[in-house]
Amino acid sequence: MGTALAAQWKTHKVQRGESLYGLARRYGTSVANLRQWNDLTGDHITIGQVLKVAQEASEDPVYVVVRGDNLTKIAQRYDTTVGRLRRINDLSSDKIYIGQKLRLRDAERNIHIVERGDALWEIARAYGVTVQELKRLNNLRGDRIYIGQELRLGSQAAQMTAVYKVKRGDNLTEIARLHQMSLSELRKLNNLRGSIIHPGQELQVRPILGDMSRQRDPGEEFAGTLDWNQLNIKVSGVRRLSPGNGPYYYEKPSATRQKNRNYCEESSINPRVCYQHATKLLQAFDKKLAGLPPLSQRFAGWHFVLDPGHGGIDPGAIVRTTDPEGKATYIVEDEYAYDIALRVYALLKLHGATVT
Repeated sequence: MGTALAAQWKTHKVQRGESLYGLARRYGTSVANLRQWNDLTGDHITIGQVLKVAQEASEDPVYVVVRGDNLTKIAQRYDTTVGRLRRINDLSSDKIYIGQKLRLRDAERNIHIVERGDALWEIARAYGVTVQELKRLNNLRGDRIYIGQELRLGSQAAQMTAVYKVKRGDNLTEIARLHQMSLSELRKLNNLRGSIIHPGQELQVRPILGDMSRQRDPGEEFAGTLDWNQLNIKVSGVRRLSPGNGPYYYEKPSATRQKNRNYCEESSINPRVCYQHATKLLQAFDKKLAGLPPLSQRFAGWHFVLDPGHGGIDPGAIVRTTDPEGKATYIVEDEYAYDIALRVYALLKLHGATVT
């Protein structure tokens, strides 16, 4: 697939007061990754110890602000200056907020900076060139690319643009960042003098991978939505029951709602049989998903592991509320957790990810 991978390693020499948690946050990775890369069995590190860090953890062209960050710290971490960060991200002051995405370097007009999850074929398609042409321009022997790598596009591909339709809540800075553009480039391309935009406005932008920025026909669903009725499944040997609040498989509860906080029903299904049924149902669900058109390939090369957070017969929290008619009803945490997990599972797969 040619999905962006780490190219090489860099090293970090442990200083007084540093911890694995702090280093993981600094390099944008996890404590588990640091342990694995350095054959550590625990979290203990010593002053002067040299740790390996995957280059991808420090070369991503986009940084997400976390608690405790400020522009000075970020600039020092990535060997740049506060002034340059402000210029690239069009910041009028040093104020930043948690979750804010900052570009760490400019992308020239004929350059695409590889971001996490990018694939060579996606980049080629977005800019209207062949994979072979991209390989030739960048002296690539295979399809492997890495986060932060700068790929030359060629003069014709560099002029490619796409249409982005402004949505409620958008702002020029985020749109520019998303499309690897400077704010001045975005303004110039669209003859904008200020920063005021409105929902429905169409902007010329650099292509975005996954074909997410193309103009959609009226009535076409945006990526990220799905008609769940398409995913109703039937499996031989597993009864499918469809009461008003179902469907259920094999057996249905006798009550249509949680009667009170302490109400429960025992299942008549043998745990082994239940597991066999669940396996068949998930296989059929996956087959149905595979037959649907993809929403994008934005997560191609990514593998997600979902844990709904409930096992055994523990229902989790049970909260009393009222329905639209004012009648008492109870929300059971485990049902919501499993329902949300299944919906996320389906959406991630339809955006190109592998999921377990």
